[in-house]
Order: sequence, then C-alpha cells, then structure tokens
Amino acid sequence: MRILLVEDEPDLGAAIKQSLNHSNHVVDWALDGLDAWDYLKLKEYHLGIFDERPRVGVRRKGTRSS
Repeated sequence: MRILLVEDEPDLGAAIKQSLNHSNHVVDWALDGLDAWDYLKLKEYHLGIFDERPRVGVRRKGTRSS
C-alpha cells in the first residue's frame, strides 16, 4: 500500500515512517502542506496520514524526505 505521511516533527515522522515500512508499506513523507501537494500531483495514494496542523508556509529548500 502506498501511503502519504504529512508530519513536520522529524522524530515523530521518522518513527511513523519506519513502523509503516516495517509493515511492508511504501511511504512518502512530506514535512509540510506544500511538499504534500507536490507528492499528490505526481503519485496516487491508497491512504493519507496528515498532521493535525501541518506547516504551509514558505517553501524551504532541501526539506523533502521520502
């Protein structure tokens, strides 16, 4: 299953991604709403896990993780 994870807290995002990967899921991790939107334009997802209030501010260089 391909999952989009949107989480701006690095420790929490890494733990969630690791757990889901361990369960044989493919996870793309976005740190903010802008990165999430970029992922959604490129790929289809079966499930989205979203931070309650992800950052949506100015795009920062080099913040994308997958």
